[in-house]
Amino acid sequence: MGKKIIAAVSEGLVHTLPIILAGSVALVLESLPIGAYQEFLENFLGGALKDFLATAYGASLGIFGILLAMSVSYSYAGQAQLQAPFMVSAASLCAYFIMMGLDSFSLDQAGGQTVFVALLASVLSSLCFQADSRRASRGDYGGMGPALRESMRCIRPFGATLLLFTLLKVGMVALFGDRSVQDILSDGVCALYRGMGANLGSCAFFLLSVHLLWLCGIHGNNVLHSVSDALFEPGVGQNMAQIGAGLAPTHIFSKTFIDSFVIIGGCGASLSLIAALFLFGRKQNLKQIAKVSLLPGIFNVNEMLVFGIPIVLNPAFLVPFLLVPMINLILSYLATLIGFLPVVTTQVEWTTPALLSGYLATGSVRGAIFQVFLMAVGVLVYRPFVLRYEASVTEKLKGHVGELTRLFQENEEEGGHPTYVSMAGELGGIAKMLAGEFQTALGRRQVSMFYQPQVDRAGKCIGAEALLRWDCPDVGYVYPPLLVELAKECGILGELDRFVAQEAGSFLKRLNGTYSENLKISINITGASLRDPGLIPMLEETVEACGVPRRNFWIEVTEQDAIASTEEALGRLEKLSGLGYHLLIDDFGMGHTSLTYLKASYFKKVKLDGSLTREYQNERYQEIIASITQLSRSLDFDVIAEYVETEEQQEKLRGLGCTAFQGYLYSKAVPGWELERWLDGRETV
Repeated sequence: MGKKIIAAVSEGLVHTLPIILAGSVALVLESLPIGAYQEFLENFLGGALKDFLATAYGASLGIFGILLAMSVSYSYAGQAQLQAPFMVSAASLCAYFIMMGLDSFSLDQAGGQTVFVALLASVLSSLCFQADSRRASRGDYGGMGPALRESMRCIRPFGATLLLFTLLKVGMVALFGDRSVQDILSDGVCALYRGMGANLGSCAFFLLSVHLLWLCGIHGNNVLHSVSDALFEPGVGQNMAQIGAGLAPTHIFSKTFIDSFVIIGGCGASLSLIAALFLFGRKQNLKQIAKVSLLPGIFNVNEMLVFGIPIVLNPAFLVPFLLVPMINLILSYLATLIGFLPVVTTQVEWTTPALLSGYLATGSVRGAIFQVFLMAVGVLVYRPFVLRYEASVTEKLKGHVGELTRLFQENEEEGGHPTYVSMAGELGGIAKMLAGEFQTALGRRQVSMFYQPQVDRAGKCIGAEALLRWDCPDVGYVYPPLLVELAKECGILGELDRFVAQEAGSFLKRLNGTYSENLKISINITGASLRDPGLIPMLEETVEACGVPRRNFWIEVTEQDAIASTEEALGRLEKLSGLGYHLLIDDFGMGHTSLTYLKASYFKKVKLDGSLTREYQNERYQEIIASITQLSRSLDFDVIAEYVETEEQQEKLRGLGCTAFQGYLYSKAVPGWELERWLDGRETV
């Protein structure tokens, strides 16, 4: 259950990234600290542009708590495979409003400061809904339509969730009065600062509190806004008063000092993290987050980064997120004490970009120079944590892809045919991710073809089988049949077939020109491809463009796909055979339908099922192989044995009548250039 909660929170945060980005951009455009620009916003079309930006912010980050509660609960419904995700989200939304206090709640209180309440409400309500759903599912709702039946099953868990949170609210009112969870939390934290002054200790404690709250999903800056106003807001005014009296300014700690030199780019000194991701990060998804976070981060708006990586509820970044602001505080304090960094004497808006803010706050270029130094130190601190986080994410991703591959292989053996990209839960998300990245790689031609040679009874090379390979940057080589299935589910199987045919055709032309005009290349075609009316035109276009004979372009179809073919697909097989392509049944056993196809002369060659060739010492399997080879002589087709790994196995299969061989005894599947090296000095047909 814990894994599902963590996955739901992570997925829910990811789903809100477009909202965060839109709200961040609107906030930056509304808050740019340029006098002429602000005057333009106020006056353009009577302030319509300013109202537009305020509305865009209010409808995105301004109600982020509401949207996050719905997103996390919806994600949990998918993780737990609950049948009514909308009602789970509705229950979460009700729980959120109850915890925020219905009587006093207003939309301007539903922003990022309520992230903690949103997470708490969504997780607790989802767990409650799930627990009662098990009981409700036992009810008898026969005779009802699917929608009505689902609604009836939601009545009890929704009511139970509403009752639970109502009772919790009654208890809170009894203990704390009619106040929201957010207010109770905020007042409790602020109470810790009573009696403190503006000094190094209180500033360090303030920073620690703010960042710990952020790590828990609580907008620390908003929760401690009153503390910041009371302790640090007066600092600049006091310095200006001292200057007016002819005295040197002495108040180091101020809100502008913290904004300009301690949390450069927002909490956690986010500009240093963004730079570290650009300089040292290797994962494209993190670099993409850094890229879209850069512009808001320059103006100290960092929600995109904090929720996008995420840093919230992520222990991987706990240490640097807390440590870098503390280092910045101490270095800035010491630099001010020794006189290198002038005391801050000018109030600067928190959205003022780094370098400019350092210069304006101190009235000296040394302020900007020192900001660069601080950001560089922060980058060095973040660097090992970025590398370690990427490594852990990669290992986790490899594990998930391994689980997905094992599930696919089990379904292959058992004949199951789920739609992987539509599966609920983590593996469904991994399937979607893999499918998307594979589609991108295919479009950029970052997918490879490897080739495994085939030899005849005399040891001469007769050709090679073209095999799909994709080295995913994050997880390594992915199981090829899984890639084909994902391509089919995403509607890019035709594009994949075209890529395979073009690559194989181009390589075949090189082989025929360099080694022998009789060498063949075989490509694999799925049952779904056979049903595509564009298959034959695509193949014809390919052989014409590559200038290779059809007789050298073999097409492999698995026995299972051949048996499952429709009349229309069988017609395409017959047409391909008539055009001169050599058709080959892969994974051949003794299926009655396959024998019928052989009698019809669709297929000129068969590849024995690997289970037969691997068990070549089994007498029963020897009899089956001998029967197939005897049949091949009667019906005039060749028999190719795959998975040949030893001389003994080759001799036995040759004695049983196999006419060609393929396997590790000769070569594993290799890139084209390596196959050419293998062919150098070797006899070919």
